Amino acid sequence: MVRRIVPGWQQRRSQFNHDWLKNEFLNNMDGFLVMLQYEKPCGEHLATFIENDFLSWRQHFEQGKTIIDSFETEMTPATLLNKRPLSAADQSTRELIGWVVHNLWLCRYEVKESISNLSDLYEKAGDIYRTIKTRLDETGKSPVELRKLLPEFRDFRQICYEFSKKLSTLPSEVKYA
Repeated sequence: MVRRIVPGWQQRRSQFNHDWLKNEFLNNMDGFLVMLQYEKPCGEHLATFIENDFLSWRQHFEQGKTIIDSFETEMTPATLLNKRPLSAADQSTRELIGWVVHNLWLCRYEVKESISNLSDLYEKAGDIYRTIKTRLDETGKSPVELRKLLPEFRDFRQICYEFSKKLSTLPSEVKYA
């Protein structure tokens, strides 16, 4: 029998990935990309996206990084040893069982590889963001200048989408069998 416990990590992931990244950021990015391809795009709407949405990536970057970095420690089934009735075992037994359970979980679900791939993808998105931000600071935010960055915006959007999709594949519950 597999039992599941939904921890705070899943709530934070849901708020970041579903509420902000998918439903807000990527939706607005899609609209921006469509608008940028209009023959005469509205400069005001484009500038609004840049100021209100695109630049919000920086504010959310650490939140996403924390979600990635905390997955292993918060989602390991070894955390269940701190809950009753398992918490009644003596400290050395809990440590030994915790180590075994944690390492079996790492192997069974390829946690290290998944987190490494996710982290690499997120860093790549951050790199593209910084490249775009630097170019925006140098050239301005006119429709003509923004259009020159269309390939970079598309790459950024695609990497963010891939990151979101991979983040969604991580288990949402602490599982143990």
